[in-house]
Amino acid sequence: MLFHYHMWTPFVEETERFYKQLGFQVTQRIGKHDGDFTAFNPPLDWDDFRHQHILFCIIEMKKAQSTSHLVTEKSYL
Repeated sequence: MLFHYHMWTPFVEETERFYKQLGFQVTQRIGKHDGDFTAFNPPLDWDDFRHQHILFCIIEMKKAQSTSHLVTEKSYL
């Protein structure tokens, strides 16, 4: 059985940290940077791009058969 969950939050970094503490791993980060959607996937960490003011639209985290998507509430279009 696959569990898929979307979490809408303006606190993407904090929510990612919370899910990591529960054993989830980041598999994908997509953000808008300089007008283009760009991947900031692992092995990149928040310290690598926090200062760039990226507007994240989705972060995917997985744990076994569970998948969680962290999504911001802002529109990027």
